[in-house]
Amino acid sequence: KPSSAALKVKQMKMKSKAKGDAKRTPKIEDRFFLDVVTVLEDGLATFEYYFLSKQDPIHRILQYAAKPTDSSAEAFDFLVPAEADERYRRIATTSMTLQEAGDLGILKS
Repeated sequence: KPSSAALKVKQMKMKSKAKGDAKRTPKIEDRFFLDVVTVLEDGLATFEYYFLSKQDPIHRILQYAAKPTDSSAEAFDFLVPAEADERYRRIATTSMTLQEAGDLGILKS
């Protein structure tokens, strides 16, 4: 399990490197930060940090992460780490806001 110092460094790095629309969400406290891993059909993965408004629906991150060559954000599955082990679970309800998902413990900023 990572130390609290390592987690703090990761959070600071995430906030400094995250992509997002700063005009839509100018205040840091209104932002929800995510570490996004995109796995392409060929199995290659890319890692990027994003931020969105806490009031944005989950599916908006799928729109941000979609590449211009992708047909639509609907071609993606939204997976989050399961707490107990190294497995992931699929989130089917992507219309809830990031704030709601955070409050329910589904996502962590």
